[in-house]
Amino acid sequence: MYLTSQRVSAPGEERTGINTYLYRHGEAVPSIDWSRPDLARIVDEFPGTLVAHATEVPPGGNLIRSYLDIVAPDSMRMDAVDLALQQFDKEWSSSRIGQVIHMGGVAFRLGLELRLEARAREELRDLSLHALALLRKPAPSDWEPNEPLRVVVTTEVNGRSYALDEPSSRRLQSRHGAGWRPTRLSVTHDVQTAMSPNPVDLGLNIAPVLTGLALDELVPFGGIRFIDEQSGNLLWEWPSRVPLVGYCLSCHQQATLRATETGFQCVSCGNQQDTNGLWVAALT
Repeated sequence: MYLTSQRVSAPGEERTGINTYLYRHGEAVPSIDWSRPDLARIVDEFPGTLVAHATEVPPGGNLIRSYLDIVAPDSMRMDAVDLALQQFDKEWSSSRIGQVIHMGGVAFRLGLELRLEARAREELRDLSLHALALLRKPAPSDWEPNEPLRVVVTTEVNGRSYALDEPSSRRLQSRHGAGWRPTRLSVTHDVQTAMSPNPVDLGLNIAPVLTGLALDELVPFGGIRFIDEQSGNLLWEWPSRVPLVGYCLSCHQQATLRATETGFQCVSCGNQQDTNGLWVAALT
């Protein structure tokens, strides 16, 4: 089991919230001693299957301000995890930020930004409460069952064009009224680079223009996806249904990595790396 709570802030906003994710492993993980689990290896290489999450800030491109990682056997009882977490709270000190600590067969790691160190104890308890709440009552987010709006992205000679597909346009008409008409947005390569070289930021800018809604207003629709017309590949989505994690070692952004078969890929700059990079983020 891998349970993580993260205090995150939305891109370009001051508001923060705590997002929590629960992963299960089911079968044995190669070379892992679950009596003293290797937290770094499990988080980086074998995070498991996401089975539940609770999000206060829609996931995707958020900045991680602090995190609490918890790793334990799938079979461990809830009260045993709670007891180990209480012991971790008593033993932890600010000199151990970013370090792995084992308590009663459970591995813990707390990381946070420098500006949060003054309230590190309170931060640990806030993250702990959210982690235990999800472990007690796993539940999917209420927006996730809804099919997201779709934007078809067409590559052209001088750039790309962005347009809602027909079903998405009809859904938005029910919100805006019969007189609302969707728009098609064309962006040249030069303008796209000038707006933002970061695909995450670009998507955050284009989505409100195409839909006529602020990002928060898209959540009840299930969010929005940008799909490449030719390949059918997912280029970008918000909120992210596969939680983005880690720290990119190339563009130095947090929570932009998507797990792949060979490691992690940054959805912002495309960088491929072997680990989630959080060991570097813990040093900053």
